[in-house]
Amino acid sequence: MAIGTLFFATNPQMLYVFLLVANFFLMITAVLGMYLVFYILFPLISPWPGMILAFTLGTALILITIRTHPHPFIDASGGIDLNFSRGLSILLSYLLFIGIGSFFAIFSHSFVRAKSREVRIASFILAALAIIGIMNIFIRFLLPVGIAPDPLRTRVFDMTQTFIGVIFISVFVLPPIILGWLSKTKNHQ
Repeated sequence: MAIGTLFFATNPQMLYVFLLVANFFLMITAVLGMYLVFYILFPLISPWPGMILAFTLGTALILITIRTHPHPFIDASGGIDLNFSRGLSILLSYLLFIGIGSFFAIFSHSFVRAKSREVRIASFILAALAIIGIMNIFIRFLLPVGIAPDPLRTRVFDMTQTFIGVIFISVFVLPPIILGWLSKTKNHQ
């Protein structure tokens, strides 16, 4: 969805297409998350019921999105308003909770069980980002409209997503690239 908003923010039809694609990948992520939770945390229990639940919710989300055809737009605050009905917002939030919550469970488990300090730090950061993501979903999709106006909720959601992305890139993407570059320049000297 972020790619769609970067390049097609003024084109509602392309935003809608990217919304459908994002919903598909969200479904895949939730199914994979359920599989990993059972594989890592509950290896003796079959992951199929959880995976089927995530797949069913994801399929329903895609079909309802196609049926209702929301028209995303840029709101007054500069954020993308998905223009979802309340029911569609709740369904999307369930799928996001499954996807993000499963990774929170995995990284929390890793944090508690890890012996190395580096793994504990990385697991803590990822678990904290997952909690922030879950709170962000609550603010955007489940917080009653009367408590916070929709443009404010959209803006808070967008800014929190940006914060999570910047932290993720700063901690997990840039350091390996910089360390690799430094080790290459050190080896060439």
